[in-house]
Amino acid sequence: MRKVLLQAPKNGFFYVIDRVTGKLISAAPYATVTWAKGIDLKTGRPIENPGVRYSRNPSVQMPGPVGAHNWQPMAFNPDTGLVYIPVIDGNFIYAQQRQLAYKPGAWNASDFAQLGQLVLDGIRKGQVPAPARGYIRAWDPVAQKMAWQVEMGGGWNSGLLTTAGGLVFGGGSDGIFAAYDAKTGAKLWSIDLKTGMSAPPVTYTVGDEQYVAIAAAFGGSGGLGATSDPNTALQKYGNNQGRIFAFKLGGNKIVQPLPTEIPANLPAPPPDVIDPKLAAKGFVVFHQNCAVCHGVLMMSSGEVPDLRMVSPEIWNQYDRIVLDGALADAGMASFKDILGEDDVKALRAYALQQAQALYAQKHPSTPAATPAPH
Repeated sequence: MRKVLLQAPKNGFFYVIDRVTGKLISAAPYATVTWAKGIDLKTGRPIENPGVRYSRNPSVQMPGPVGAHNWQPMAFNPDTGLVYIPVIDGNFIYAQQRQLAYKPGAWNASDFAQLGQLVLDGIRKGQVPAPARGYIRAWDPVAQKMAWQVEMGGGWNSGLLTTAGGLVFGGGSDGIFAAYDAKTGAKLWSIDLKTGMSAPPVTYTVGDEQYVAIAAAFGGSGGLGATSDPNTALQKYGNNQGRIFAFKLGGNKIVQPLPTEIPANLPAPPPDVIDPKLAAKGFVVFHQNCAVCHGVLMMSSGEVPDLRMVSPEIWNQYDRIVLDGALADAGMASFKDILGEDDVKALRAYALQQAQALYAQKHPSTPAATPAPH
C-alpha cells in the first residue's frame, strides 16, 4: 500500500505518483494517444513518436487541446479500486503559428485564421473533420489498464459520480443520464433529459432519502467546439436552457423538451453581391476574433447563434451589434476596442457569403454564392 496521487491530464497518459516523495510510479495511455508511445519512468518525460513536431508541416494528432480528459471530474471508488474517467477521443491539426501581433483584450491564444484555412483545405480535399468520441472509462490504476468502458453519444460529456452502492452516474451531450454497475459497466437505468450535460452529478440525503442531482446544460470549450456533431441534444432539440434535475427511487416525472431556439427553417439571406476580396478579409477578421465562440468556418454548435442562420433584420445591424454592443445583455459584448467599421464590413461580407452558400445548399434552385479565395 502506498499514498499516491492519481491524475488523468489532457495529454492522454494516466499518472500514478507517490504523494510523499513525488516519485513517478507508473504512467500509461488511458485514451488514444498518437503523439507519444510512452512515458520514461526515470525522467518523467514523454517518448515522442517520429514526425509529431510541426515546425515545418502541420500534424494531426490525438488528443487535441481539449484533451483526453478536461475539467469534468473523474471519480474513484475505493470498493472497486477503479477510477472512472470521462474520456475524449478527438484529433486536432497542430501547426507552427505564423507571427502574431499581440492585441490587448483580444483572443491571443492561437491563430484561428490559420486553423480555419487548414480545416477549409481539408474539407476541399474531402477530409471532413470527424466529431470527437466520448467514453466513460473505468481504469485500474494498479494494473494501468482499462477494466471496462461505455461509449457516450458525443465527445463532450458530464463529470462522473460513483457511490458506495456500487453505481457510476454520468450524463452525455446527447441528453442521456444513466447509472452503470461500477464493477462491470452494465447500464442499469437511464433517462433522456433532452438537455446536454457537462457538470458532474452529486448525491445527498434529506432525512433517510437519497437523491442524485445534476445541473444540465451544454457548455465549455468542448461544447463550443462540437461543430460537426449532429447527435447532441442541443442539435436535436434546439435548446440549451440550464435545468437542474433531481432523482430519487420511485420518482416518475416525465421530462419534456423545451421550446426550440434554433430556427426550424433557414431564413433567406439578403441577395447582395459579395466582393470576394472583402469576404476574404472577413474570413481573417472572423477567425481571429469570432471563431472561438461562433465556430470555425461559422459551423456553430448551436451553443451560440449560427451567424449563417440569423433573422433578416440582423444583417442591417452589424455595426450596432459588433461595435455598439446592442446585444451585450445577451452575452455578445462590444468589440469596438478591437475592431473598426472596415473590419465589421468585411466580417458582414464573409458572414453573408457563408449564409448565401448554406441557403443555396439547402435550396438547390438558388444560385450558390461565389466562395472567396483564401
